[in-house]
Amino acid sequence: MTNSASDRQPGYFCFDRYDHTADLRNYIARATSGTVWTVDGDSYAVVSIVDHKGTEVQYGIVFSLDRVTGLPVQLHMRVKTAYPRTERSLVTFGIVRFRHLIAPRMKGKRPGRVTDTHRKTPMAP
Repeated sequence: MTNSASDRQPGYFCFDRYDHTADLRNYIARATSGTVWTVDGDSYAVVSIVDHKGTEVQYGIVFSLDRVTGLPVQLHMRVKTAYPRTERSLVTFGIVRFRHLIAPRMKGKRPGRVTDTHRKTPMAP
């Protein structure tokens, strides 16, 4: 059955990607004690994990942190996508410890963008 009101294109279901969603909270908890990369408008965390085959892989999490009002929290983390990382290059604009990301986001600011061609980038998988 198709829904003619949807404009979403048909896609593929990735079982490996789905299997990792059960541990997403743990991956995020590990990322909050480390560093994250800034990507265009958001932040990106890379966490080393072991997949179901026993192989160490890098897991990427793209998320945003936004101030909220009217809730018992001050920041809302929205995970936009998360996946086992396979790309060799990723365009990032600097690295920051997660805990140092909180203060600017509470003020509605974003970390500065590093555009130097020799800037650090996440290690290739």
